[in-house]
Amino acid sequence: MKKRLLLLTSLMISTSVLANDNLKDKIKEIGFFKPDSIKINEVLDKGSIYIVGGVNKVNNQEMPFDAFISKDLKVVIFGKAFYSQDGKEIFIPKNMDNVKKEAAFSIGTGDEDYYLFTDPECPYCVDLEKNINSNISEEKLKKIKIHVLLYPLPFHKNAKNMSYFILSKKTNEERYKAMKDIMLNRDASFMKASHTISDIEKYNLQLNNQLTVVNQFQVGGTPTILDKNGNKINPANIFK
Repeated sequence: MKKRLLLLTSLMISTSVLANDNLKDKIKEIGFFKPDSIKINEVLDKGSIYIVGGVNKVNNQEMPFDAFISKDLKVVIFGKAFYSQDGKEIFIPKNMDNVKKEAAFSIGTGDEDYYLFTDPECPYCVDLEKNINSNISEEKLKKIKIHVLLYPLPFHKNAKNMSYFILSKKTNEERYKAMKDIMLNRDASFMKASHTISDIEKYNLQLNNQLTVVNQFQVGGTPTILDKNGNKINPANIFK
């Protein structure tokens, strides 16, 4: 019986993959999607429309996009779409595993994931950190987990050194404490910290990896928060 179930499951998965590949080939014939710079990652059949998730490689950077296509393949719409009955957004859930992997540290221990892009020198990020520190209870922190990615903006002269200092800490708790000390207590220890060339290379690699995620999700500024599906949300949502 178990073998039959495994065979049936494998057959269903193979059929699903084949159907998705056939849809990709079908969509690739549309003029918008023919350039070699465009890669189609996924196509979902939502009944009255197809949803296409992909990336467009521009200047060696992959820019993600979602497109909505009529079943007759005559109309392509880029942007957002919503169900008329309940107003919920229609989207392709994004794989957030890489975002989680590249996070510098996390806040909270729950299984409701959020992703925060922050600059330790950004005044708006400081305001958000004050709100997180003051308005999220211990009970709430047992339900959520905020994965923090450092995004030092180039026009903040101390942001990169602040980020180095945070990344130099060994544990999750030490990194979060270092960020809080900098942002909430104006701790200037980062100015006296010394790092080896090897350490700086390692920190730059981590920051570059996080910057890749920034570009993939088109994060334009800080602070930015994504939900578990990779959609940008109002930071106030995590306080509810």
